[in-house]
Amino acid sequence: MNLDEHHRDVLVIGGGLAGMEAALEASRLGARVIIASEQKVGRSGNSVIAEGGYAAPFGHGDPRDNPGIFYEDILRSGQFLNDRTLARTLADGSCRAVEELCGAGVPFRMEGERYAQKHYPGHTYPRNCYLVREGGIHITLPLLEHLRRRSIRLLAHSYALRLLVAGGECCGALFIATRSGSIFAVRARATILACGGAAAIYLHSTNVRGATGDGYVLALEAGAALRDMEFVQFYPTIMLAPVRNFLMDFSCFGRRAPLLNRLGERFLERYAPAALEACTRDVKSRTIFTEVREGRGVKGGVVMDVSALPREELETYTPRFCRLFARRNLDPHRERIVVAPAAHFFMGGVAIDEGCRTGVPGLFSCGEVTGGVHGANRLADNALSECQVFGRLAGEHGARYALGRPLQHETAPAWEPSGGRSAGLPPFPRWMARLREIMWEKVGIERDRGGLEEAISGLERLREEVDESVAGVTGPSLYRVTKVRNAVVTGLMVAKAALARRESRGAHFRSDFPEQDSSFSRSIMVEGDGRGGLKARLSGG
Repeated sequence: MNLDEHHRDVLVIGGGLAGMEAALEASRLGARVIIASEQKVGRSGNSVIAEGGYAAPFGHGDPRDNPGIFYEDILRSGQFLNDRTLARTLADGSCRAVEELCGAGVPFRMEGERYAQKHYPGHTYPRNCYLVREGGIHITLPLLEHLRRRSIRLLAHSYALRLLVAGGECCGALFIATRSGSIFAVRARATILACGGAAAIYLHSTNVRGATGDGYVLALEAGAALRDMEFVQFYPTIMLAPVRNFLMDFSCFGRRAPLLNRLGERFLERYAPAALEACTRDVKSRTIFTEVREGRGVKGGVVMDVSALPREELETYTPRFCRLFARRNLDPHRERIVVAPAAHFFMGGVAIDEGCRTGVPGLFSCGEVTGGVHGANRLADNALSECQVFGRLAGEHGARYALGRPLQHETAPAWEPSGGRSAGLPPFPRWMARLREIMWEKVGIERDRGGLEEAISGLERLREEVDESVAGVTGPSLYRVTKVRNAVVTGLMVAKAALARRESRGAHFRSDFPEQDSSFSRSIMVEGDGRGGLKARLSGG
């Protein structure tokens, strides 16, 4: 089939913060850049709904802070499973990231000439730089204006079906226009994956619905390795009542917003007596899960008591929460606020080096789609910092790789429609509902061998069902069925990595192996097995 083609030096797949920063940096270095996004560039992915800020050790919150202490905090939170070079890169580059955004017009809250900084659990000192107005859209929209000024080509509603590989080198990607169903190719000397994570494969999630792991599968099928896929962070405090599905980012208040069970007990006194509500997300999520499972929950969660927090502080640090309650004529000091965990962030992903290289020549990766920076658990407010720091590095190294190189081409045809005939419209909602239920029930906050083996078996059957339905599917349905298939494969990666890690560490908890085991102080790598399946192995073994 003859295809429409675009030719550029650098292709960026993903229209969120990491992808935008990669595109800008590659363009600054003289590369001709195209950025393709499943939704609109700058309004795509989790970046636009991000509630937090940027962890950056300026020392404005406490003069004792510095990048070295930040680096130690990152390793401690990650249970020392982090790639040390990547963690150091984040710690050293985060202040520059904030300053660059501020210079680009992103409105950070200031105290005179210094950044206002909040204190979050896991951080030794206050280092959260936050926006005047909450919401990642206030970061992405200013960057979008800079993309347009640099004449970077923007392709919206464009979904990557697979990467193009010639002679072992990535040379672009094959896309489908999600609305029309037309197929086209982008040929590029360097390709950068920046298409986010996959927490939306879980029944309860803070992510946009499209965050289902496409980048992981694109990389895997191109020959890249993935690491740490078993580590999925659950955000502990998503509101269930009086309003549903609102992210309660109250960590900056520490111990002053106690969590209570059905009996009125401050249950964290039993699990984390020193830190209490200032404990990290993995501990807090697991303890809430335990309270609910053992019958001490409230409407499927626990109560967050904010009655002691002054109204002025609430309005200063949680303005969206205050506006939400005001619109509904609710008083936060009188309402019974019920919260519970939801899947939030993938620490694992495509294995990269300090130049964001994946091991497949011509393929780079940045943002949540990558693994190694955070280890077994991510510190609060390191997600946006990671996007900015590694987005710039991916753009720099991608551009340097591309400039002066010849454009490679696949020798095989870029696209041929599948044979056979589809038996009507595939049952996309049913497939996704089954996937999300399996992941939540069997591969969630608490895991064990039996549940993981059941999950793998169920996901393998679901994958076979989806694959059988692909035959003859064309147009927009091809986009949807490919997206479901990628989500299922991503679920299998998580389940197989979790089964291989026979210990508990960070965000990964095995009830049958509840203790940490020093023999697992290495990453679990996930790769293709050469037969269309997956294999998970302990690195170095």
